[in-house]
Amino acid sequence: MTSLLLIQIALGAALLLVGKRLSWLLAAGAGYALGVRLLAGPLAGVASSTAALAPWVLAVLFALVMLLGKQALLNLIGFVAGGVVLGWLLSTYGVLPAQPGMVLVVAVFVAGGLLGAALLNQVFDLGMVVLSALLGALLVLGAAGRLMPLPATSSRLILLLLVAVGAIVQLRPRK
Repeated sequence: MTSLLLIQIALGAALLLVGKRLSWLLAAGAGYALGVRLLAGPLAGVASSTAALAPWVLAVLFALVMLLGKQALLNLIGFVAGGVVLGWLLSTYGVLPAQPGMVLVVAVFVAGGLLGAALLNQVFDLGMVVLSALLGALLVLGAAGRLMPLPATSSRLILLLLVAVGAIVQLRPRK
């Protein structure tokens, strides 16, 4: 299990640093994060072997679809990434209850999804930076927190720092 968490950290770091340039990586990250969120919430009782594979299957599926049908998937990726990110942020900052009901989870996901899809459609480059930095930071922090539990205040500060570093790295001019 530790090796899967380290791979998740590597995926998150890659999204933080180069997510804007690799749309298929953002797609894979969104698929992986969706799998992790589904298994932590609505599908929590799934067998451990399935639980280990599901995020990776979604990651590969999303990446393949991105490579084959970019525009339609950009809307889907923006929706999924936005939904996952908003849910994670609201949970991290204690806005959502520890055990939210299904209606609240779906409402937050849809609201974040609509924002994420709109962001990617309106300002594609900036949307890629923002979503990949947020998603990458959350993947890194989520896996790191399972390897070494962090106090809530530290987690919030690290999240903000990771997002800032990821956005700065991705927005700097390429030589």
